[in-house]
Formats: sequence, C-alpha cells, structure tokens
Amino acid sequence: GRVATITAAGQHTGAITTDGRFVAWGENLRGETTAPYELGPISGVAMGQSHTLVLGVEPGSETPDRVNDQVVNFAG
Repeated sequence: GRVATITAAGQHTGAITTDGRFVAWGENLRGETTAPYELGPISGVAMGQSHTLVLGVEPGSETPDRVNDQVVNFAG
C-alpha cells in the first residue's frame, strides 16, 4: 500500500501504509525500527528519541462503534 501517515523522531522514521502495515527505517540502536512481526493492522504511531509506539486495531473490530485498540511499545 501507499504511505498514509509518516512520523519521525531522533534518527528514525516510521510510516503506516494505506493497508495498515507499519514500516520503519533509520538508526536502530535500541530497536526503534524493529517492529514485531505480528503487528497489524496499525491505526496510529508515535516516536520518541529512542522508542516507537504503535496503536493496533484488533482484527475484526474495525467498525466505528467497536474499536478495541492495542498499544505496542518496542525499543529501548
């Protein structure tokens, strides 16, 4: 998919694609760009100097009246 959202902090950058995948690149000293393989779909991302947070939507609950978000923190 195409890039829907992009964010950056420190020396790394992350993007959410239109199909809900998360990709990251840049400096990876503490795992800032190493997303867990099982992530998806993703609805939001925030990055700090040495960490990345993503907001994942629980599969099957993407309807506006029933969203069960999960926060995943990876890196240092």
